[in-house]
Amino acid sequence: QGTTVRIRHEEFSRLLPALQRRVLKKAIELAAGDDTIDHSWIRTEEALAFMAEAQSGRSMEVPGGLFLEREYDDLIIRAREQELVFCVPLAIPGETVVPAARLAVETLLLDNLPDSGAGGVNYLWQAVFDYDKIPLPLYLRNRRPGDRFCPSGMGGRSKKLQDYFVDEKVPQMRRNAAPLLATEQGVIWIAGMRTDGRFLPGTGTKKMLAVTIRSADVRR
Repeated sequence: QGTTVRIRHEEFSRLLPALQRRVLKKAIELAAGDDTIDHSWIRTEEALAFMAEAQSGRSMEVPGGLFLEREYDDLIIRAREQELVFCVPLAIPGETVVPAARLAVETLLLDNLPDSGAGGVNYLWQAVFDYDKIPLPLYLRNRRPGDRFCPSGMGGRSKKLQDYFVDEKVPQMRRNAAPLLATEQGVIWIAGMRTDGRFLPGTGTKKMLAVTIRSADVRR
């Protein structure tokens, strides 16, 4: 079974061409888990040219059914990932397991702010919202074309999710798996990153919704 191989672009670019070819071939074999891959001269030279010039977010196919991708300061060689799609309605209050994301979501209705991380539980993310501002139902899902939200701290300005991921330098291969808390109208929280400021508690808040996400042991 193969793995994901990461190469530092700056260090790789300083190598002599002959050594670059050896490193590339070895990285492809490691990523594929197969040391018998046929490396043609043409495809090797195409990959080396890509590694020298490609901008972040660009990718190309290389031998072994793998993809070579420029990810900011790194070059990534990996297998094609199966497209991840999930959208699960959440129990409020209660706990909901999202098997595709290997996550569990706990929701609580509160009169006071919760104690973050209480009890030493391995929580990944937690956010608190004004319950009365949220149009139910709520879902945990991944991104969709055209998703937008109003990041807290930006004065209510709307931003495309794609642009936010680029600005925050979220690797392209991780964007589709990012868990989003959403209503039927749109995204209100990129879990672990930024909430939509329109739904946060304020001076007039009477009831709060605390949403906590943790890893879930999902057996397949």
